[in-house]
Amino acid sequence: VKLLDQLIVAGVLSSDPDKRPDSATVEVYQQGDCSPPQIHHHDFERPICMVTFQSDQRLVMGQKIRVPKAGQFNSDLDVRMPRRSALVFQGNSANVAQQCVPSVSGNFITVTLRVMRPEFKST
Repeated sequence: VKLLDQLIVAGVLSSDPDKRPDSATVEVYQQGDCSPPQIHHHDFERPICMVTFQSDQRLVMGQKIRVPKAGQFNSDLDVRMPRRSALVFQGNSANVAQQCVPSVSGNFITVTLRVMRPEFKST
């Protein structure tokens, strides 16, 4: 809750209560771990916010991501994700571009915050 409040105060997330994230995915990486290319699921509203912790790492994004060997990914956009940074996905970055985390050089945590579309929420 404190993280959400800080992101709202910083203007990263909307202050609209209906837009407050109701879903969080926490991914914990150790040295050498990676996350394969993926696109954010359409069950979630846009924007989607990813916050990073523990170390500076890279995020690779693009419509076509090449995999020269296990844990290595190349594409049109290579984003440096400093520790304690936030990246907001909306438009093409959320709906078209794939994103992945190449093999990390040290401990790394991502928290992805989303709002489930009302028609997919359990009642």
